[in-house]
Amino acid sequence: MIKYWKNIRGEYMKNGHWRKITWVVAALLLIMVTACSNSKFNPNEFSEQDLAVTKTDSEDKITYGMSQEEAEKILGEGTSTGVGQSYQYNNGITIGYRDAKVVSIILNKDSKGYFKTARGAEAGMTHQEILDLYGKEHVLVESERNIDYAYHIQKETFLDEKSLQAEKDDLAIYRASFMLTKEGQVNQVILSDQRFATTFK
Repeated sequence: MIKYWKNIRGEYMKNGHWRKITWVVAALLLIMVTACSNSKFNPNEFSEQDLAVTKTDSEDKITYGMSQEEAEKILGEGTSTGVGQSYQYNNGITIGYRDAKVVSIILNKDSKGYFKTARGAEAGMTHQEILDLYGKEHVLVESERNIDYAYHIQKETFLDEKSLQAEKDDLAIYRASFMLTKEGQVNQVILSDQRFATTFK
Protein backbone atom coordinates (compact mmCIF):
# COMPACT_ATOMS: atom_id res chain seq x y z
CA MET A 1 0.00 0.00 0.00
CA ILE A 2 2.79 2.41 0.91
CA LYS A 3 4.57 1.58 -2.32
CA TYR A 4 1.33 2.22 -4.24
CA TRP A 5 0.92 5.73 -2.77
CA LYS A 6 4.57 6.50 -3.42
CA ASN A 7 4.08 5.56 -7.07
CA ILE A 8 0.97 7.75 -7.35
CA ARG A 9 2.77 10.70 -5.74
CA GLY A 10 5.73 10.14 -8.06
CA GLU A 11 3.48 10.26 -11.13
CA TYR A 12 1.92 13.53 -9.92
CA MET A 13 5.28 15.08 -9.28
CA LYS A 14 6.70 13.89 -12.60
CA ASN A 15 3.77 15.17 -14.64
CA GLY A 16 3.65 18.52 -12.90
CA HIS A 17 0.19 17.87 -11.46
CA TRP A 18 1.35 18.56 -7.92
CA ARG A 19 2.54 22.02 -8.91
CA LYS A 20 -0.82 22.74 -10.58
CA ILE A 21 -2.70 21.61 -7.49
CA THR A 22 -0.53 23.86 -5.32
CA TRP A 23 -1.29 26.87 -7.52
CA VAL A 24 -5.02 26.11 -7.48
CA VAL A 25 -5.07 25.84 -3.67
CA ALA A 26 -3.08 29.09 -3.34
CA ALA A 27 -5.46 30.89 -5.69
CA LEU A 28 -8.49 29.67 -3.74
CA LEU A 29 -6.98 30.84 -0.47
CA LEU A 30 -6.23 34.27 -1.98
CA ILE A 31 -9.83 34.58 -3.20
CA MET A 32 -11.14 33.63 0.26
CA VAL A 33 -8.88 36.15 2.03
CA THR A 34 -9.81 38.91 -0.42
CA ALA A 35 -13.50 38.17 -0.05
CA CYS A 36 -13.25 38.28 3.74
CA SER A 37 -11.35 41.57 3.75
CA ASN A 38 -13.74 43.16 1.27
CA SER A 39 -16.83 42.01 3.17
CA LYS A 40 -15.67 43.71 6.37
CA PHE A 41 -16.39 47.19 5.02
CA ASN A 42 -19.00 47.83 2.37
CA PRO A 43 -20.03 51.16 0.84
CA ASN A 44 -23.23 52.65 2.30
CA GLU A 45 -22.70 50.79 5.58
CA PHE A 46 -21.10 51.97 8.82
CA SER A 47 -20.12 50.63 12.24
CA GLU A 48 -18.03 51.51 15.28
CA GLN A 49 -15.10 49.81 13.51
CA ASP A 50 -15.08 52.77 11.14
CA LEU A 51 -13.95 55.06 13.96
CA ALA A 52 -10.38 53.83 13.81
CA VAL A 53 -7.13 54.45 11.98
CA THR A 54 -4.22 52.14 11.27
CA LYS A 55 -0.51 52.86 11.17
CA THR A 56 0.64 51.75 7.75
CA ASP A 57 4.05 50.52 8.89
CA SER A 58 2.89 48.36 11.80
CA GLU A 59 -0.88 47.84 11.43
CA ASP A 60 -1.29 49.17 15.00
CA LYS A 61 -4.76 50.67 15.43
CA ILE A 62 -6.02 53.76 17.20
CA THR A 63 -9.71 53.19 17.90
CA TYR A 64 -12.64 55.13 19.31
CA GLY A 65 -12.90 54.42 23.04
CA MET A 66 -9.25 53.41 23.44
CA SER A 67 -7.55 54.81 26.53
CA GLN A 68 -5.12 57.70 26.16
CA GLU A 69 -2.45 55.51 27.70
CA GLU A 70 -2.97 52.81 25.06
CA ALA A 71 -3.02 55.37 22.25
CA GLU A 72 0.22 56.98 23.40
CA LYS A 73 1.97 53.62 23.59
CA ILE A 74 1.51 53.61 19.82
CA LEU A 75 1.83 57.33 19.05
CA GLY A 76 4.27 58.53 21.67
CA GLU A 77 3.79 61.70 23.67
CA GLY A 78 1.65 64.42 22.15
CA THR A 79 1.50 68.20 22.35
CA SER A 80 -1.68 69.95 23.46
CA THR A 81 -3.46 71.87 20.70
CA GLY A 82 -5.12 74.15 23.24
CA VAL A 83 -8.57 73.05 21.99
CA GLY A 84 -10.36 70.84 24.48
CA GLN A 85 -8.43 67.71 25.37
CA SER A 86 -6.79 67.41 21.94
CA TYR A 87 -3.19 66.41 21.37
CA GLN A 88 -1.11 66.52 18.22
CA TYR A 89 1.32 63.69 17.49
CA ASN A 90 4.02 63.03 14.94
CA ASN A 91 3.12 62.33 11.31
CA GLY A 92 -0.05 64.37 11.04
CA ILE A 93 -2.45 62.84 13.55
CA THR A 94 -4.43 64.66 16.25
CA ILE A 95 -6.43 62.84 18.92
CA GLY A 96 -9.25 64.26 21.03
CA TYR A 97 -9.97 62.72 24.43
CA ARG A 98 -12.86 62.74 26.87
CA ASP A 99 -12.28 61.20 30.30
CA ALA A 100 -8.92 59.95 28.96
CA LYS A 101 -10.63 58.00 26.14
CA VAL A 102 -10.25 58.54 22.39
CA VAL A 103 -13.34 60.29 20.97
CA SER A 104 -11.87 62.09 17.96
CA ILE A 105 -9.22 61.21 15.38
CA ILE A 106 -7.99 63.75 12.83
CA LEU A 107 -5.58 62.99 10.00
CA ASN A 108 -4.12 65.98 8.17
CA LYS A 109 -2.17 66.09 4.91
CA ASP A 110 1.09 65.13 6.68
CA SER A 111 -0.43 61.78 7.68
CA LYS A 112 -0.29 60.48 4.09
CA GLY A 113 1.76 57.31 4.01
CA TYR A 114 1.66 56.97 7.80
CA PHE A 115 -2.01 56.54 8.71
CA LYS A 116 -5.22 55.49 6.99
CA THR A 117 -8.72 54.80 8.23
CA ALA A 118 -9.80 51.24 8.97
CA ARG A 119 -11.61 51.32 5.64
CA GLY A 120 -8.48 52.48 3.81
CA ALA A 121 -9.07 56.21 3.30
CA GLU A 122 -6.07 58.52 3.63
CA ALA A 123 -4.90 62.03 2.88
CA GLY A 124 -4.36 62.66 -0.82
CA MET A 125 -7.28 60.54 -2.00
CA THR A 126 -9.77 61.97 -4.49
CA HIS A 127 -13.42 62.87 -3.96
CA GLN A 128 -14.50 59.81 -5.95
CA GLU A 129 -12.20 57.44 -4.06
CA ILE A 130 -13.87 58.44 -0.78
CA LEU A 131 -17.32 57.85 -2.27
CA ASP A 132 -16.17 54.46 -3.56
CA LEU A 133 -15.10 53.47 -0.03
CA TYR A 134 -17.93 54.97 2.03
CA GLY A 135 -20.78 55.16 -0.46
CA LYS A 136 -22.90 57.94 -1.94
CA GLU A 137 -26.35 56.78 -0.87
CA HIS A 138 -26.24 58.18 2.69
CA VAL A 139 -23.99 61.21 2.39
CA LEU A 140 -25.00 63.93 4.85
CA VAL A 141 -23.15 66.71 3.02
CA GLU A 142 -21.36 66.52 -0.30
CA SER A 143 -19.68 69.47 -1.96
CA GLU A 144 -16.46 70.15 -3.83
CA ARG A 145 -14.66 70.75 -0.53
CA ASN A 146 -16.44 68.40 1.89
CA ILE A 147 -17.91 64.91 2.23
CA ASP A 148 -19.68 64.19 5.50
CA TYR A 149 -21.51 61.21 7.02
CA ALA A 150 -23.52 60.92 10.26
CA TYR A 151 -24.51 57.52 11.66
CA HIS A 152 -26.61 56.61 14.71
CA ILE A 153 -24.85 53.61 16.21
CA GLN A 154 -27.78 52.48 18.38
CA LYS A 155 -30.46 52.87 15.71
CA GLU A 156 -28.03 51.51 13.10
CA THR A 157 -29.01 54.10 10.55
CA PHE A 158 -27.51 57.04 8.68
CA LEU A 159 -28.90 60.47 9.48
CA ASP A 160 -29.87 63.29 7.16
CA GLU A 161 -29.65 66.94 8.22
CA LYS A 162 -33.18 67.02 9.62
CA SER A 163 -32.83 63.87 11.72
CA LEU A 164 -29.38 64.95 12.87
CA GLN A 165 -30.76 68.24 14.20
CA ALA A 166 -33.61 66.43 15.96
CA GLU A 167 -31.42 63.79 17.62
CA LYS A 168 -30.68 64.45 21.30
CA ASP A 169 -28.16 61.70 22.05
CA ASP A 170 -24.95 63.21 20.71
CA LEU A 171 -22.83 60.32 22.01
CA ALA A 172 -24.72 57.83 19.84
CA ILE A 173 -23.95 59.70 16.62
CA TYR A 174 -20.69 58.96 14.83
CA ARG A 175 -19.27 61.32 12.23
CA ALA A 176 -16.87 60.74 9.35
CA SER A 177 -15.83 63.90 7.53
CA PHE A 178 -13.43 64.50 4.67
CA MET A 179 -12.13 67.96 3.79
CA LEU A 180 -10.81 68.46 0.28
CA THR A 181 -8.56 70.94 -1.46
CA LYS A 182 -9.76 72.96 -4.44
CA GLU A 183 -8.00 70.33 -6.56
CA GLY A 184 -10.32 67.70 -5.08
CA GLN A 185 -7.85 65.84 -2.86
CA VAL A 186 -8.44 64.94 0.78
CA ASN A 187 -6.33 67.05 3.13
CA GLN A 188 -8.12 66.23 6.36
CA VAL A 189 -10.02 63.21 7.72
CA ILE A 190 -12.11 63.61 10.88
CA LEU A 191 -13.62 60.69 12.80
CA SER A 192 -15.48 61.53 16.00
CA ASP A 193 -18.72 61.39 17.91
CA GLN A 194 -21.19 64.23 17.52
CA ARG A 195 -20.49 65.77 20.92
CA PHE A 196 -16.82 66.29 20.24
CA ALA A 197 -17.52 67.39 16.67
CA THR A 198 -19.73 70.23 17.92
CA THR A 199 -18.30 71.15 21.33
CA PHE A 200 -14.69 69.82 21.37
CA LYS A 201 -15.57 68.19 24.70
